Parts: sequence; C-alpha cells; structure tokens
Amino acid sequence: MRRIPRRVPQRESVVGDLIATATRRNELLELLESPLDKHDLVDELGQSWSTIDRTMREMEVLGVVEYVSEGFVPTDAVERSWRSTRGSWTA
Repeated sequence: MRRIPRRVPQRESVVGDLIATATRRNELLELLESPLDKHDLVDELGQSWSTIDRTMREMEVLGVVEYVSEGFVPTDAVERSWRSTRGSWTA
C-alpha cells in the first residue's frame, strides 16, 4: 500500500487551525486536567470511537495535545494559554 505524504500547512494556517480546534474542543480540554486515553474519552464524552480517534489525531497534529504514558494531555503551550484564560476558550 502506497502512503500519501501529508501536506505541510503554512504557519498562519496552523495557528488559525490551532485556535479553531482548541475553541471547538473546549469540553475535551476540560477533561484533560488529568491524562485520559481514547477509551476514557469515549466513555466521558459519549462519542463514537471513530470520532474520538479522528479528533485526537487532529489535535495531536496541530499541537493541541500530546500522548504521554498515561494518556492524552494538553501541550505545555496550550496548558499555559488555558490557565491564563481561566479555562475557557471563546471564539
């Protein structure tokens, strides 16, 4: 099977995508105060595995979350921003 290379987005696009994704995923980020894996997120959010899988892959690519041994957590930059806005993302 041939792999299709991913397109590398321009920096401005990445920043805009990052903000849009973080804003849309407010509920998810609130849950990530402690590491959670995809199974935990499926249970907590009541979403399908495929929805959670796609969302976490998108957020990981954009640098919103990272996977550590215990599960997904916000990246340091997102965590600092999250704390500075008192835990609320607004559009």
